[in-house]
Order: sequence, then structure tokens, then C-alpha cells
Amino acid sequence: MNKILIIDDDETLSSIVVEYFSENNFQVVQAFNALEGIEQYKKENPDLVLLDYFMPGMTGVEGLRQLKNEDPNVLVIMMTGAGSEKIAVEAMKAGAEDYVSKPFSMDTLVSLVRMHIERHRERLEHIRRKEELERYNRYLAHNMEHVNEAIISTDADGKIEYMNKAAEQFWLYKKGDVIGLSIWDIFEKEKINLSPQKVKEALFYAGTFKEEFKFVRKDENILYGLLSASFIKDDPIKAIVAVVTDLTRIKEMENRLIKSERMASLGHLADGVAHQVRNALITLGGYANLLKKKMLPDDKNRLYLEPIVESVERLDEMVREIENYAYYTHKDLAEFNQIKLLPIINSAMKRAFKTRKCKNIAVSVDIEPKNIALVGDNAFLRELFFQLILNACEAMEGGGNLKITAKGRQNSAIIKISDTGGGIPKNDIPLIYDPFYTTQNRGAGVGLTIVLRILETHNGSIDIESAPGKGTTFTIALPTTRSSKE
Repeated sequence: MNKILIIDDDETLSSIVVEYFSENNFQVVQAFNALEGIEQYKKENPDLVLLDYFMPGMTGVEGLRQLKNEDPNVLVIMMTGAGSEKIAVEAMKAGAEDYVSKPFSMDTLVSLVRMHIERHRERLEHIRRKEELERYNRYLAHNMEHVNEAIISTDADGKIEYMNKAAEQFWLYKKGDVIGLSIWDIFEKEKINLSPQKVKEALFYAGTFKEEFKFVRKDENILYGLLSASFIKDDPIKAIVAVVTDLTRIKEMENRLIKSERMASLGHLADGVAHQVRNALITLGGYANLLKKKMLPDDKNRLYLEPIVESVERLDEMVREIENYAYYTHKDLAEFNQIKLLPIINSAMKRAFKTRKCKNIAVSVDIEPKNIALVGDNAFLRELFFQLILNACEAMEGGGNLKITAKGRQNSAIIKISDTGGGIPKNDIPLIYDPFYTTQNRGAGVGLTIVLRILETHNGSIDIESAPGKGTTFTIALPTTRSSKE
């Protein structure tokens, strides 16, 4: 039931209006001056107020202004016995919804009141829905800014109109740098068979588009991502929303798993090959040395034996490295125990500095706390740090500074090994863990491959920071607690 408030000092007319509206299923509240009407409004909260213009003490317009102060959405129809355009304009400016002149038809007044109440409710409902939509949009905008997936919206031609924080982090661009640019500029150009038309056709006919791609970051690094695109429904398509899920880590793990399996297979193969090669080397070296001993000091043929003996020694060194690599592909040989980090590093350093590769190298060690303990195999981890220290020394041919630091973190130890060598070119960094990749004149190039295998055995990780002329830092993470799966 609709409720109205009548504010009129004419008690006779007010009673007639009350009676008529009551007969038409309205609940009616009366007041006989503006101040009383304002109090009744606050108490009863009616759907509409019929307010007389001429009243003693406070005019209807003054009362209307006070009602508007109390409730900006109050619905008021002004009534007067002296109709004039000036009064109507004054009332409407003060916020009246409508204006009627006395005498008026009661049927017309009832119809007018019903119409305005209905329209007012529709208007308030529209405002409520608009506010609800704005809240929802703010909620969506907040979520879009804080989800992990990179979100980009474009026009139909792929020009970027919006990107969220995850997209900024994914591509390293600021929002303002890419608005208006084409989304196709951030795909890898050489290996992509994609065009705006292909995406739009897929969206138009299937409604969605989903495919894995490589993306080019601002720093020119390549990232893997799953592109899921949809469009804002219209014909023709007017806007595209693209969500990119970062697959870089997943791809790295997949590639690492594939590489690990290949390395393990290669290790088994290398083990067998090294055994056969060693037998041949023993034969070659043995006979070469025997011939050398039997020859007179001035025998000219001794010149031919020197390169043979030297080559045999180099091959023998390489075979030992290959056998060493093959050994560390056997994860089942590792025995896990709690072991102190500092003695392991000291042992690895002592072994490395006995070689000619670590001459003229200044070293500093900073381990905090000094009693950091790892969970791992003592021999495996000594080999890991030996290979890293030896690799650093090789990078500083002629001398340099080697720095080893370690800090304990929750369930892990972070060890950094830094050198002041020539650094590694960006394109070579992905290759350094590959078996037999080396920049040295001697050796098999399996040192860092062994490091990677040992880390895999210990559920550890390795990262590298390097640039030509700026040296290299390897960052190792190793567990300090035993995993329940081990």
C-alpha cells in the first residue's frame, strides 16, 4: 500500500483528500503546517508528499527545501489555490516533482500521485542498479588488477585499450606505453602464424580463441604464454579481451625434465664409451711411451711421439671428466644426510686451488650463519661446489676475485658464487649447462652439466646473472630440510 503525506493548513480540504485517497487504497498521514509536516515525514517516510504552497509561519517552498535537505530523493507535488507560472517555476526549482492548482479533480490528483510514485520507484531502481553496476565494475576492475593472468583489451583491429598489472609485469611495459599500440607487436614475429583476422574469424565463428604462443618482452626476452581471447558480443566485433597465462616456468620445467632424461641417457652412453676409449688410450699411451723409452735421445722419430703422448694425455683427461659426469647421472648413488655447508665449501676450495686454473685468484667467503646445514650427499655437494669454483677460476684467467656468500632462508640455503671474469654473452647463457659445451681449449665441457645433475638430485635450483665485461654470479638454492617425498 502506498503511503502519502498531506501538508495543508486547510483542514476541510485535507480531510476530503484523506478520505478520497483512503478509498483508493492509500495510507494517508496529515500535517497542518510545514514544520509539523517535516517531523511527520521523518517519522512516517511516505512515498509522496502533497504540500500546500501558502501556509502560515513557513511557506510550502521553504518547507520543500527543508524536506530536500532531509532526503534528496523526497517526492513532492506542490498544491496552491493561486496558480501562477512564477509559483510553479519557484516550486520546480526548489525540487518539486509536479505542481497542481486548486481546485483540482480528485480522480486526476490520485492518477497523478500514482504515476509519480511509480516513476519515482523506477528512477530509484535505475539509480540502485546503476550504483550496483558501478560497484560490480569497480570489483571487476580491482580483480583484473590483482589476478595473476595478464589481461589486455583491444579494439577490433588489435589496438591496445587496457592492460592490467599482471600484463605490465609479464611484458615489462607500463600501461601508458602501449595504449594505442597493436597487440600483435608483442608476439614473437619469426615463429608466429597469427593475424588479427585469424583471431577475429575464430572469435566470430567459435566464440573463443585459445593457443600457446611465444611473446616478446620489453627487454627482448622470450616468454611462453597461453592466449585465451574472447570478444565483447556485437556484430561486427568491436572489442577483444585477451588473457595470457604465463607458461614460462612450466615450459622451463618441461624442458628441464626432457633435458634431464636426455642427460641421464647420455650419461649411461658416456659411461660405456669412456670405458672403451680408456682401453684404447691405455694401449696407445702404453706403446707410445714404450717406443719413446727404446729410442735414442737423438732419434728424429721422437718428434712424432711427443704429439701422440700429449694427445693421449688430453684424451685421458677428457675421459676422466666424462666418467665423472656419468657417475653423477646415477641419482641412486646419493646418500642424504644432514651436513654442514662450510666444511663442504672449504674442501671444494682446497681441491680447486690445487689446480693450475685457480692461480692468482683472491677469494672471500661469507657464510651466515656459519653452522648452516644442508640435506644432501657429502661427495655430491663437494663436487658441485668444486665444479662451480673451478668454472669461476677458468673465467678469470690471469687473476681475479672470487666471492662466495651463503645465507639461510626458510627450509633452504642460498649460496652465491661470483667471479670478476669476462662474463657470458646473452645468447650463450642457455647453452652453458649442455654437455660438452665449453669455451676452454681443454676438457670435455661437462662441469656445469654435473652441477645441474647434482642439483636435480638434491631438489635444488640454479640461476645465473652475467654480462660481458661484468663477471658472473651463480645463485644456488639447496634444501636444509628433508622432503617427505624423499
